[in-house]
Amino acid sequence: MAKIKTIRQSKNFFEGIKGILNLYKIEIPTDKEDSFLEDMKAYFNTVYKPDNKTFWWQELVSHYFKYYEDLVGEIPAFMGAEAKGLKEVSAVLQKRYLHKNKEGIWDAETAVRQHQVFYDMVITLPFVKQNFSIAFLHNQFDKVVSQLAHQKIKVDELNKKLLGD
Repeated sequence: MAKIKTIRQSKNFFEGIKGILNLYKIEIPTDKEDSFLEDMKAYFNTVYKPDNKTFWWQELVSHYFKYYEDLVGEIPAFMGAEAKGLKEVSAVLQKRYLHKNKEGIWDAETAVRQHQVFYDMVITLPFVKQNFSIAFLHNQFDKVVSQLAHQKIKVDELNKKLLGD
């Protein structure tokens, strides 16, 4: 796994951190902002060791934080397992999206939208909604998708009965 090394990577990381701080209306005194961001970078490099292959990382982290807070009422802890889970779920969603959409483009808007659709689908399962965690979704991805498919079959059967098809 790579660390944040280049000026561009640092700039993207700092913009992502600033975005999260703005989202939660957390203000860092201007004279302490640079040292705060450097401390965050050092911590991130030590604990999370980001992978350069996760496209739109900052956008996905910000989106997950907002979704989690809206659902749970608290910000997520977002420890190592969650960071890994977000990376892995994103890779699976990207692969599936591009497999079904041969001409599709995986840009920031598409990535965030696909995560939104996935999160909205999985919380229709009561257990997932009550225990929402990207680490859980990563570890139980196939089981959750299987339950969603089973749930869809039941809805389709019910609709056929109701509509007389």
